[in-house]
Amino acid sequence: MKKRASALAVAMALSAGSALAADLPSTKAPLYIPPPPAPMWTGFYAGLNAGYGWGTDSSVTTASGAAADVWNTRYGYLPRANGVGSTFLGATALANATITNFTQVGFIGGAQFGYNWQYGSNFVFGIETDIQGAGIRGSGSSVGVSPSSTFTNYYDHPALYAIGVNNIDAGIDFMGTLRGRLGYLFNPTLLIYATGGLTYGGVHANANNQLAAATLAYPYGYNYGMPTFAQGGNVNQINVGWNIGGGFEWMFMPNWSLKAEALYYDLGSVNVAGLTGIRDGDCYGYCGPNGNAITNINLQSTRVSYQGVIARAGINYHFGWFAPAPVLAADLPSHKGPVVLPPPPATWTGFYAGLNAGYAFGTNDGATTQSGAAADAWNTAYGYGLSAFPGATALANATITNFTQSGFIGGAQFGYNWQYGSNIVVGLETDIQGAGISGDGWSVGVGPGSYTKSCCNPFTLNTVGVNQIQSGVNWMGTLRGRLGYLFTPALLVYATGGLTYGGVYANANSQLAAATGTFQNGYNYGMPTFAQGGNVNQINVGWNIGGGVEWMFMPNWSLKAEALYYDLGSVNVAGLTGIRDGDDYGRCPHGNCVTNINLQSTRVSYQGVIARAGINYHFGWFAPAPVLAKY
Repeated sequence: MKKRASALAVAMALSAGSALAADLPSTKAPLYIPPPPAPMWTGFYAGLNAGYGWGTDSSVTTASGAAADVWNTRYGYLPRANGVGSTFLGATALANATITNFTQVGFIGGAQFGYNWQYGSNFVFGIETDIQGAGIRGSGSSVGVSPSSTFTNYYDHPALYAIGVNNIDAGIDFMGTLRGRLGYLFNPTLLIYATGGLTYGGVHANANNQLAAATLAYPYGYNYGMPTFAQGGNVNQINVGWNIGGGFEWMFMPNWSLKAEALYYDLGSVNVAGLTGIRDGDCYGYCGPNGNAITNINLQSTRVSYQGVIARAGINYHFGWFAPAPVLAADLPSHKGPVVLPPPPATWTGFYAGLNAGYAFGTNDGATTQSGAAADAWNTAYGYGLSAFPGATALANATITNFTQSGFIGGAQFGYNWQYGSNIVVGLETDIQGAGISGDGWSVGVGPGSYTKSCCNPFTLNTVGVNQIQSGVNWMGTLRGRLGYLFTPALLVYATGGLTYGGVYANANSQLAAATGTFQNGYNYGMPTFAQGGNVNQINVGWNIGGGVEWMFMPNWSLKAEALYYDLGSVNVAGLTGIRDGDDYGRCPHGNCVTNINLQSTRVSYQGVIARAGINYHFGWFAPAPVLAKY
């Protein structure tokens, strides 16, 4: 028995390959015998995950139908589309009946918790739940043209032309699952599994439908542009659906596993309501205030679906509450031979890598839109001497739009630490994260009345502007120095700061919602407006500063929590608005002569605070070797 114990001790010493302390006295104590190398999968586990989601349904359908037709009910005008038999209202509605194509994509990251039960040597059954922040989103636009509709029983038989524009954005803000798992162990450490179950998530959709133009064209050449109006809709709700997928998990060391999986999800759909319509801005003086009597109203319903595939990786810690206990050979007699002593306290020097997840809170809650005059066709072509006409219409879009960019963020980090003495740690860290940081808002401005100084019938112009802004950060990375102090050998408190870079975007949609001329004789003339939005997608570079705490909770493994202020600068988004003279006494083709053009510049900034947690594995390539004692 003694010879066997001695041989066991010698083998352990040779495998360690360490220095010997020959002057240590011999000792008698029970030996620790490691458990069998094959891990037991039975038990609870928890971990972190990060990945990317791709939407699989790229078609968003907008249905548009007639709701009210004042012209038909009040005046008995019975238009027919292409001479076949469609009402005036139905013809304009068709301009917004389109299919908008875009794909919802973005990063996703969070945490999971579950329980496994190993059956025999090859099968593992389990249940898992997870919750993730998501930046899965997309946006797109579509344009539709209604068939011309001719008024067959109106005395001069005008024809109506209408053009519609649908702007839609949608996405998923967070997502969770509750799934069963069924796996097969190809070897004691490699699990291949199928999974499926319930999915729930917070979804959003915004639909902005516009009638971009509506023009009456008369047979004798007179064209009349009609003012349009619109009201968008939005939905924010929690949807419930299902998922199915599979993956593999590798127990790369006791209690720790890495996993990679793909999951198809279906969160159903939402319907977003909206409306468009036109006003008769003329009515031969019979219309109400501002010459904007409603002629018709069309109702839209935009259906947005949420289906896609998530590809993600993660790390799990298995608590091992049901694992076999270590074996103590207390009945072995005393022995002589080398025995491995506990290693020295953990050192922080060396390379490390890990995962992180958190939430970003924007600190800049305003986007400023500047608007200025670019052209005035009335003054230059006709010399009407309109006082600051372009400037007055421009002021309607000079606003501040208040909103905050916020959202989940998650990814990976890699770094190197150098421990100086017993308390100081200096390091360099880089990270890259997918981000769902976004925000949107709108603002309304009013242009002061502008009075013509010379014309046969002077009038005052009144305008109303609307600015819709959407912006955010799609991904973000940093390169930072770290300076820390060890309050205990395992607890590091540090400050950090350096370079930040990231992919930012901004969309600005400025509209002149109304432009009305009020004449001295009481006649009101609603003028058609036009607009062109802008967007920016680019990489910005800035800076960051922050701090955190990191805890080496077991050899080679640490948990960290940190807060980081970032500044990614700003972007400027260009756009334009203007009005047309839809009448001009028949001199305009399609009744849409450009009267003036205003240029907008919307400045969007990207600053905020990230609060996040993470886990690191320290490779220990420069850690001191364990000490051996020879007895």
